[in-house]
Amino acid sequence: MKKLIVCSILFALAIIPMLTSCQQSGSSSQQFKAKVGREIFIGLSKPGHVKIEGKRTLTQPEIEGLQSFLLADQGYIFDRTKKCLFIPEMTITFEGKEQVVAMISFVCKQVKFVHDDQTVIIDTDPMAEEFNDYIQKELIK
Repeated sequence: MKKLIVCSILFALAIIPMLTSCQQSGSSSQQFKAKVGREIFIGLSKPGHVKIEGKRTLTQPEIEGLQSFLLADQGYIFDRTKKCLFIPEMTITFEGKEQVVAMISFVCKQVKFVHDDQTVIIDTDPMAEEFNDYIQKELIK
């Protein structure tokens, strides 16, 4: 019985740091915010409404799902620039206090964020497959 309690405590001590690090990394957007700047970050995180150009306006749950991809640091590689001709395959407009346009290239696995005269392109390799699936299955209906 003593061994079971000791093993349970050791297991709990081993798994708690993993759980808290996953939770923290899931909501982290510090690198992303630093890369795109305050205005783009605000435009993406607090939109009045969001529309897929040529398609439709998104619902609040769809916006939150999209934000879970776009605002999370772990979905990007920040220190790499690809040699790929960026041709957007989808354009999503976030309208609110700040208007931000997100252009997505599934071929290049990149997203281009545009706000006024500011343009930022970020590599999406870590999330590319899951992001593409989400868009195709959940947003394009």
